[in-house]
Amino acid sequence: MTPTRSSAGSAPRTLRKPKAKRSAAVKSSPTGPREARREAVPLDGRAQRSYPNQPRPHRPNHWVRKCGCSIKGSDTPHALAADHTTVVVFLEQLAADSATPPAAATLRRKTACLRSFYGHLHSTGMIERNPAIELKGPRVAKHRPQSLTRQEIEQLLAQPHGTSPAALRDRALLQLLYGCGLRASEAIALEHHHVDLDAAVLRADADGPRQRLVPIADTAAAAIREYLERGRPLLVSKREHRHVLVNWCGDALTRQGLYKIVQRHAQTAGLTNPINPRTLRHTCATHLLASGADLQALQEMLGHTDLATTQLYTNPPQAA
Repeated sequence: MTPTRSSAGSAPRTLRKPKAKRSAAVKSSPTGPREARREAVPLDGRAQRSYPNQPRPHRPNHWVRKCGCSIKGSDTPHALAADHTTVVVFLEQLAADSATPPAAATLRRKTACLRSFYGHLHSTGMIERNPAIELKGPRVAKHRPQSLTRQEIEQLLAQPHGTSPAALRDRALLQLLYGCGLRASEAIALEHHHVDLDAAVLRADADGPRQRLVPIADTAAAAIREYLERGRPLLVSKREHRHVLVNWCGDALTRQGLYKIVQRHAQTAGLTNPINPRTLRHTCATHLLASGADLQALQEMLGHTDLATTQLYTNPPQAA
């Protein structure tokens, strides 16, 4: 340490020798050289987008590392050297070793993680053969989607009170989701020229080429008309905006904002089960079938490509 002069009246201070910066290899490999952690291969863009917010136990890297080092009786040094048999044995042990057998959806998700990871390794030339290319997860049983009873949906639709711009918007939003069976992405993408209140029909085209015409129920049409005439102009002020549903800033309503609106009104309505926009879409389908709607007509209204998806709503519960 070398003493230096400081300002008058203060004690001399010393200059500390700066610490040497660690190399990137040392930072990324706290337990040893980089070669010791070869299995921690970064994912490609597609795999990163597939698992952006997944907790660590559900990311492909985690399961691939487990695949390479925790298979009983395996001599595989690390995941890069795993073959098809090794990966299959790993998945079988996941299903057998646990005290509580994992659900089929859990095994299917982990199988998809391995396929994505090894697909990346193969596409970048780090392995010659993809050991997971033929992996198939177990079939997941399809259950009837959650829906609300008629009493519950009436309580929810009655929550937006008053005539404020936000209340008019929320009332129109809930009516769109329940009365028209729209997806959340379709509701926030709805534009002025998509809605024809005189003909009581709207165009849902959130999925691009899969556009469809959806009839608007009378109560939904009234709520939308009141919002467009008395609520929306105050939200957008003098700005030009093509989207029907907007927030307090006059910008297009986001998916997160839509979810918060639905969940806030569900909480004030006293609904105990988790509610989201898709719940209202399921409730719409369930109640229409219970009222005698045609199955194929409902399929066209909801935009299902497979009739089997619409058939999940058959035999609705008695409470509906």
